[in-house]
Amino acid sequence: MGIKLKRSSVAAKAPVVGDLELGELAANTYDGKLYMKKNDGVDAIVEITGSDDTRHGTRAGGTLHAVATTSVAGFLSAADKTKLDDVSTGADATGAAIHAATAKTTPVDADTVGLIDSAASNVLKKLSWANIKVTLKAYFDTLYVAMSGSALTGGFTATAVDDGTKSSGTYTPTPLSGNFRRAINGGAHSLAAPTAAGDYTMVVQYTNNASAGAITLTGFSKTSGDAFTTVNGDDFLVFITRLNGFSHAQVVALQ
Repeated sequence: MGIKLKRSSVAAKAPVVGDLELGELAANTYDGKLYMKKNDGVDAIVEITGSDDTRHGTRAGGTLHAVATTSVAGFLSAADKTKLDDVSTGADATGAAIHAATAKTTPVDADTVGLIDSAASNVLKKLSWANIKVTLKAYFDTLYVAMSGSALTGGFTATAVDDGTKSSGTYTPTPLSGNFRRAINGGAHSLAAPTAAGDYTMVVQYTNNASAGAITLTGFSKTSGDAFTTVNGDDFLVFITRLNGFSHAQVVALQ
């Protein structure tokens, strides 16, 4: 013969302390709950189990918990489960996110990049483009000499800019694309003083071709040196200096 527990079929009815002996069980057959009397210094009735566990929701798949957030525990949503299923074992989610991000050509000072801080237990931190520039400048300043107020300790070389054949009009050289320039005298024209702002020196190398014409120096504060010729194959160097608004051209014949 089976053992029968004290029981009730009334919904939500639970035994009280006086209904049970210590350790005795009772059941509510309507709610599907089991109760026991305990004593940890004080007699009490405790619910042992039931179909509605308020910690985890109903066994039928209820939702006594809300979906988990970044600050509150809860159930895993279907969308989050799909995301987890898409992450392979050992995958680098950060690297994948960076690779899939939209590219930006020119950063601005407020833009940031991620880095691992080796001085702070390798935690992830961000670094602004403004701070990157400051750091790089401080580093490169230790490698290269600033031009302002410093003496050069080495020389340099450059490739002369080819300004082509000048056969008419006015040729106005500029140092902005190079201080060493060359041109072909292919006809009568003017060589004008450069107008680029600032103080600088330039050298223009002229070569006459078979159609060479007279070269007229214009706009200079002062000119000196040799005279241009129109002989095919003759070469000349024109040394140009601009300083404090004044300009000077010196012509040197190379034959």
